[in-house]
Amino acid sequence: MNQTVQVKTENKIVPYLKFGLLAGLVIFLYYPEISSMVNEWWTKHEYSHGFLIPLISSFIIWRKRDVLHSTPVLPDIRGFSILFVGVAVLIIGYVSHEPFARRFSLLITISGLAYFLLGKKIFKMLIFPLGYLLFMIPPPYILFKSIAVSLRFVSAKTTYLIIKSFGIPIVQEGAVLQLPNINLTIADFCTG
Repeated sequence: MNQTVQVKTENKIVPYLKFGLLAGLVIFLYYPEISSMVNEWWTKHEYSHGFLIPLISSFIIWRKRDVLHSTPVLPDIRGFSILFVGVAVLIIGYVSHEPFARRFSLLITISGLAYFLLGKKIFKMLIFPLGYLLFMIPPPYILFKSIAVSLRFVSAKTTYLIIKSFGIPIVQEGAVLQLPNINLTIADFCTG
């Protein structure tokens, strides 16, 4: 009787030990990227929302806890291929000196681990919260810059139309608005 209780206890602990070990390895592997992201969240106000994203994602998972708990855990070897792709993207990111690729590979790796350890059914339930983590990754500068330039013109045009509708004389030249007494320039970080 005592041996049966001990075996049942060990069987319940084993998945947590596996998860803990693999989570520790992922944190060790991605520590430079996680640290770099947290530093950007802390020092650049346009990325400060990054602190909230993992919390929101965790909350979404917590809200599904009853369904997740009742779904059987059926590890799936196919998740290992996703995990392998994530680590490959990390290596490519290091070779090409591309921080966005390295950070994005973290999401691929976490997804691969979830699929590998928890199975297809649970992974399907976690797709949205895991995908939501994408918003914590600061976008590549070139993407941010190209979007900002486009949005500058949208902001300038919208402002021009609103001011003109009040009967105030205004001239728009690109992202510059000329009023009778002042010139206004729409900056990259004032894009919306």
